[in-house]
Amino acid sequence: MAPAEQGRARRLACRTQRKATREDFVKYAYETTAACEAEGNLEKLHRCTYKLIRLELYERTWELRVRAAELEQPSPLPEWDGSDLADRTILVRAYTPRKRIGEELRMARFIEPVAPQAGRCILLAEPRLVPILARSFPEIDVRPRDVDDAAAFTEAAAAAYCETVALHTVKTRDDMRRAFMRLKADPDRAAAIRQRYAR
Repeated sequence: MAPAEQGRARRLACRTQRKATREDFVKYAYETTAACEAEGNLEKLHRCTYKLIRLELYERTWELRVRAAELEQPSPLPEWDGSDLADRTILVRAYTPRKRIGEELRMARFIEPVAPQAGRCILLAEPRLVPILARSFPEIDVRPRDVDDAAAFTEAAAAAYCETVALHTVKTRDDMRRAFMRLKADPDRAAAIRQRYAR
């Protein structure tokens, strides 16, 4: 029986015998992600990390996502190891295996912790997100991804996926709460919508 099937059978047995505990779910999540990691199935591994996030197992989530990102979207620069960035330029980008714009927006909260540490921060983002991210992070050089990425990499000394920043800065529920960043809407469009609803 495959590891994933064994996990499902064990989970079903837990439900029929007694109410599953958090420890049961944690054990199942770790077993499932270990099986996906052993298979080398990056798509399945990325999906498995959502279980870890729901269980607030953040550090393991970021470790797995960074590993998957390095295999699927390798970087010409060394990945940031959490060391001092004073007077250095860092390039930040999202790990986007499924090109989901919502996922990239959710991960945007992890841009903020690294930017103040660096002499300069360049962010490569999905082109549709450039305006909102540029408004939300005025101190960051936000550029559209897949336009001239090579030039951006030549300007930086280190690179970091959003998950890499999270790995070094977000390990607990409180860290995750502190990392929340309110994105800034276009003030003119927001005002126009408010006027329309006010009428």
